[in-house]
Amino acid sequence: GGVLSDDTWLGRALGQGTMLPHVPLTEVGIQRGVLRADDGLAAAFGDVRVIPVFAQAVPLGALIVASKKPESFLRSQIDALTAIADLAGVAIAGAQHHAQVILQATSDPLTGLRNRRAFDQALRDAIARSKRSHKPLSLLVADIDHFKMVNDAHGHQLGDRVLVEVAQVMTACARSSDIVARIGGEEFCMLLEDSDGVGSAQLAQRVRRRVKKIEVPSEIGTISVTVSVGIAQHQLHGRDGATLYKAADDALYMAKKNGRDQVMMCPIPSFAPEASELPL
Repeated sequence: GGVLSDDTWLGRALGQGTMLPHVPLTEVGIQRGVLRADDGLAAAFGDVRVIPVFAQAVPLGALIVASKKPESFLRSQIDALTAIADLAGVAIAGAQHHAQVILQATSDPLTGLRNRRAFDQALRDAIARSKRSHKPLSLLVADIDHFKMVNDAHGHQLGDRVLVEVAQVMTACARSSDIVARIGGEEFCMLLEDSDGVGSAQLAQRVRRRVKKIEVPSEIGTISVTVSVGIAQHQLHGRDGATLYKAADDALYMAKKNGRDQVMMCPIPSFAPEASELPL
């Protein structure tokens, strides 16, 4: 903890951008610790070296090594430590770049949610887990009602703001284990593991009610929107990703057909001929 400053060995190394040579604590005006000025860690060492780690001139951290009293590091050992720090910088930078590439490939740039590609994989993984554990799994497909009219009347910039607001509502309503994605246009999905029909319907209605409270400023006043939501349950409505998604999408279509701003559960084919509206 604590903010690094020149009163620490690490702060000095990062600030100067070079390895700190060993200076006996008795010769230092301010007794510096390794991480905090008062941590006292340096006092227990015979020789302390703090080697900053950089990647393309960007400081990433530092390699901190120490010898036992009264030993000091040899020149060859210091050269080896410097080489290790350089290699660490390259490795960390490569890992960060790889993570950034993965993030860009799997997330929606506008909302920050998972994209269709990432969601399809998450759905396959969740179905596999559900089959193994025999725990319920629900899929919600939500669509912003009359979104094309919003874009046509107010422009795509305001439409994008509406998409971001809806994404934030869905994320806020979701549990930490739930997966939220924008799968295209104004359509979103929520994957709810260990959630049955009752739990998924309650969450869907919470999303629907909170979306109705969204107010996006425009040149003619605030804009409000609604969403329609379709729900399907694994095993009951579909046993693989494609059939489960189609079942939820069919329920969404029924919600749209019946007047929008509704939540519909997919019917059980052998028991009910149509989707049924869930209570508000």
